[in-house]
This record gives sequence, C-alpha cells and structure tokens, in this order.
Amino acid sequence: MPAPTFNLPVLGSAPNQYATEEGLENAVNASLVAVWNDVIANGGKIFATRAQAVEAGQAAIPAALVRIVTIEGTALVVRGLGASADDPLFATYPYWGAVLRLDTASEAAARIAADNAVGFISLVNAAAAAPAGGSTIVSAELSAAAAANGIAAGAGSVVRLIMPAGAEGMLRLQIAGDSDRPIMRERNNASLLASDVSIGAALVLERRGGNWVLISGAVGTDQHRLEQSDRAAQDALRSVAIGANADLRTINLGGVGDEWTADLSSTVTNAGVTTISTSTTIEIHPTRTNTTSEIYLTVAGMRYQMLDPDGAELPPGYFVVGRRYVLRRRNTVLRVVSGDVTATDIAVLTADKVSNDNPVNTDAGFQVMDLGSKVTFLHDAEDSPEQAPLDQSLGLLVARGERPGPC
Repeated sequence: MPAPTFNLPVLGSAPNQYATEEGLENAVNASLVAVWNDVIANGGKIFATRAQAVEAGQAAIPAALVRIVTIEGTALVVRGLGASADDPLFATYPYWGAVLRLDTASEAAARIAADNAVGFISLVNAAAAAPAGGSTIVSAELSAAAAANGIAAGAGSVVRLIMPAGAEGMLRLQIAGDSDRPIMRERNNASLLASDVSIGAALVLERRGGNWVLISGAVGTDQHRLEQSDRAAQDALRSVAIGANADLRTINLGGVGDEWTADLSSTVTNAGVTTISTSTTIEIHPTRTNTTSEIYLTVAGMRYQMLDPDGAELPPGYFVVGRRYVLRRRNTVLRVVSGDVTATDIAVLTADKVSNDNPVNTDAGFQVMDLGSKVTFLHDAEDSPEQAPLDQSLGLLVARGERPGPC
C-alpha cells in the first residue's frame, strides 16, 4: 500500500504564505480517507465464525475487500465476493461463497493415520522390567518427532523395537500412555519368548486387537543356533560314517612324474566329506604308471606316500593304467588294499616263469629252480640218502628213481 500524500492548502504569497484551520483539517481528513480506501481495497477481513460474518451483513463487508476469511471449527475458509457455488453467505451479490478450505487439524489427523498404517513408528528408551510371573514387560516410548506430530500407536500401528537386555520368559510391550500387551508370534500365535530374540535385535510389531504381533525380526535365534549345531554334528557323524564305510571316489587324477594329485568327487564332497580320516579308503584309477618306488598322492589337501599292503615301497611300474585301486589311509601313508594283483596276472607270470626256468644241478644231487619268489630243491634220494630226513623236515618235494627234469 503506497504512503498517503498530505497536501496542506496555503494562502498569500511567499514569503508571507499561511494556512487556515479549516484547510489543515481538510488536508488531514483527505489523508485518512486515502489510507482507509487503500486498506479496504488491498486488505481483508477475518470473522471469528461464519455466523458473525452473516450477522455483520453485506453493508459491513464492502465489495472492495474482494476476499474475507471465516473461521469454522478447525478450518480456515477463504471467501470471495463473486463465489456462489460453495456455501455463499448471502443470496445476492456480493455472495461471499467459499473458494478455499484449509483444515489443518483434519489433514494432520489423516496424515498421522496414514503414517500409522503404512510406516514404522520407532520406539525409543526401551527397557526390560524385572521378570515376574514367567514374563517380562518391555517398556518403550514414542520418539520425540512422532509425539510432536501427534502420532499414536494404536490399532493397526506398526512399531520398531530394539530388544533390550534383561528379559526372561514371555514378552509383553508397554508403550508410554498404553497398557502392557502380549507380544505374539505371527506363525503360530504363541507367546514370543525372550530366548527367541537376541539382545539388540530389531523387531517389527503390528498391533492386532489387544496384542502386538511379531511380523519381522530375529526370531528363534537361540533355537536356530541349536538346530544348526545339531545339524553340524549330524553332518560330522554322517561324514565319518561315509568315510569309514565307503571307498571315497577320486577324480581329476594328475600331477607331474610320481607326484600325483587328485580331487574327491562331488558326490563325496556334497555328502559333507572333505577330508580323508584315518582308516578311510579311497579309490583311484591311474592314468599312468609310476616310474620310481617313491610315489606320492596329494588329495583333500594332504600329501601321502603310497605303499604296498605291508607298508613297503611299491616297485616301479606297479600301477596299471585304468585299473581300480583301493588305498587305505594309515597315518601319513596310503596302503594299497585292493587292485594290486589279479588272478590273470598270476596266471601270466606263472606261465612265463615255467617256460623260462633252467634247473641248476648241485654237487649234492640237488636241482635248484627259480620260480620267481620261491626256490624248490629237487634231488635223487639214492644219490644222497643222507639228505632225505632233511628234505622231509623242510617239507620239500622229494623225488625217487630217475633224476627229475625241469618242473
């Protein structure tokens, strides 16, 4: 609004000009009228109630105001002189009907209800009271921000609680301004126990009827830990049983020279067996033979020397490509327990030895024949009768009559 112009009329000529009292009064009044007109034209009027505006009448609400405000309950209603569609104050122009309603209280209530319905209300200052009667009351408060905005934890509300220490037995929740209520599990509607929740765990609870129902959080921590421990123990027992009673199959047999490497098959590792324990047997299928007597196998992270059933070193060329061998762990070595010699191998070796043996005569009438791992003495009893008792005591083959030829 511009400042009013004050113009005082004067009489006479300079420097002897003067003003009359009447002229001064007229000038002051003119300035006041200008101020009044500016207020009316650019200002507004607020009525404490709608009824008060109607009672004032159209004459007291000049059209120059353009907008007026009435306070109706918790709402501020802005009214315009030409608005007649929404609740006009008068039946004739200027109508002063509603053009805008601002109901802050109801809007806040709706917002709070929406927040309560879809948002988490964080609880603070959670503390566990002394356990009594097999249960513990956990007290908590709404955050300062929630309280300042009029948020309340009622039916349908969802709250977030950090579990405090010191609780035992069944849990109950008491939010400041409300009575204590049971905390129930959603799955089976059973009471939530302190042993089901870890200290410091975040719990999300929904108010359903007279209870708080757990809809999310670290539930069953202790039970889960025990179950996992039980499962781990069972897996360990199963692994031991598998390792002790079955040949562990190996794959990817490789390595360099007589330093062999292999992996346990996925069937074995999927059963939980990842190591070779003492007395466990493994199965290998060589892809090449050994070139020395010192041959090692690295499997399941351990390096073992492979020996024969008696613990002696294996001769070069011992392993046959593609043959199945079973080895049993004995401390830091693996002993071959199956696959070393077959009936076919024995038959071939025997035929080869028999066809190539040449007997050697001794001065005592003995014939010594090399059959591989055994020596057989053959003699004529008539040539050396003094040897007969010795032969019989040794369980050797004694031939009488003609000197025997090669066996």
